[in-house]
Amino acid sequence: MTTRAIHLEGGFNVRDLGGYQSRDGRTVKWGKLFRSGHLAHLTPGDIDTLAQKQISQIHDFRGKKEQSKMPSKPVPAQHFDQYHILSGSMPLYRKLIERGELNTDTAHQTFVNIYKKFAHEVATPFCKMFPLLIKNSGQASLFHCSAGKDRTGIAAALILSALDVPRDTIIEDYLLTAQYMDTESALDMIEDFLGVNSENTEQVERDWLVPIVSVHEDFIGSFFTSLENDYGSVDSYLNKALALSPADIQTMRDLFLEN
Repeated sequence: MTTRAIHLEGGFNVRDLGGYQSRDGRTVKWGKLFRSGHLAHLTPGDIDTLAQKQISQIHDFRGKKEQSKMPSKPVPAQHFDQYHILSGSMPLYRKLIERGELNTDTAHQTFVNIYKKFAHEVATPFCKMFPLLIKNSGQASLFHCSAGKDRTGIAAALILSALDVPRDTIIEDYLLTAQYMDTESALDMIEDFLGVNSENTEQVERDWLVPIVSVHEDFIGSFFTSLENDYGSVDSYLNKALALSPADIQTMRDLFLEN
């Protein structure tokens, strides 16, 4: 298997984390770790495709309201949907709309600030995820949020960091969302969440919402900068915040890297 993008009729931003090279020259195994957007619109054929890839664990990072609004299709796998990581963006953007302060620049800077807080917000949920990924190394795991770029992007960045993939490569993987994101569908979803077309909310320019469905290097950069300011290094964060011991990290590398 050498294809990163997984083309699903009712899915989007679905990618394999395989093929990236670690600092010791080994490569992340293909077909073990997948990232994606929500799974609410999967077709029967899509579900068959995921089953063929031996995906036996699905990790849904979304909040309760997101899950109830867009419930996942019944993929035959073990589902872990109690993470309930709130991106924090929707309430902030509603406030900007109410104040008449939303524009492209404020939308972008809001996301930079959101990423600064992610290191603390994802710590407890991701403590639960990593042992499950290790336990499921014989098959495949998929993790996702709504758009598959922010909470999912942070999860992918931390997994690849644990596998000793260089930072530049991790950022490249994060930025691939720009290539695989269905921007128009994502904008429709954001407008629905924000209620910008309702009678009680002033209409906003669609272009102002583009940063919400985009990826930029300063987003992920602010995450790593904040993490390193608070913990000293990514390795320290993995150990202190995510409870991954050096032995756990070595196990992950032995399981998910190959020569």
